[in-house]
Amino acid sequence: KKIFKMIKSKGTVREFKPLSLKNKAYWIQQRVEMYGKSVDLRTAYFIAEYTVDLHQTDNELKKIAAFLGEKQKIRQTDLHDIFYKSLEGNVFEMMDFIGVKNPIGAVNIINRLMEQGEKGIVILYMISKHMMDLITVKTMQGSTFQEIKERSGLHPFVLRKAIKQSKNFTLVELKQSLKLCQKVDMDVKKGKIQEKIGLELLVTTLSF
Repeated sequence: KKIFKMIKSKGTVREFKPLSLKNKAYWIQQRVEMYGKSVDLRTAYFIAEYTVDLHQTDNELKKIAAFLGEKQKIRQTDLHDIFYKSLEGNVFEMMDFIGVKNPIGAVNIINRLMEQGEKGIVILYMISKHMMDLITVKTMQGSTFQEIKERSGLHPFVLRKAIKQSKNFTLVELKQSLKLCQKVDMDVKKGKIQEKIGLELLVTTLSF
């Protein structure tokens, strides 16, 4: 607070909020022009949804542009093999598969993340954190969006997805899932099970 007051007394303090998903998609459309490419709004939304900050997004756009070579237009079908989704985005996608009882889809994401070099313990942490976020959202059903946002501390875009996703689970299911995450975490740390096998068993169990 002292630093804030000192800066404010000598200059101007401004808050730079993260771009909304819509504005981020527009930013992507403008940014790709710097790399000699174009992208339709739907594909720009897809890229915006599965990246975190603008720095990471820009790095992904550079990789996409380099991969496409002389091809000028970026299409969503071009992205699956070359576009690295954020870990958080992958966890959301995994939970979508779990919510519709599709263990194969969930396990495929685990395998994809580990092939990309993500540590199993980090993936497990993100799944546990995501479960806790969904529990928070679920317990606040009936509250306003702003109230849930203030309590959860989630980015508005992430919160909207969490609210939608929480409808696929009961509160009991979410709490049981969190306990299972904690058990797998302990088993991995004690050497009772390998990370990859533990994660695959976890998401498979959660999908039934």
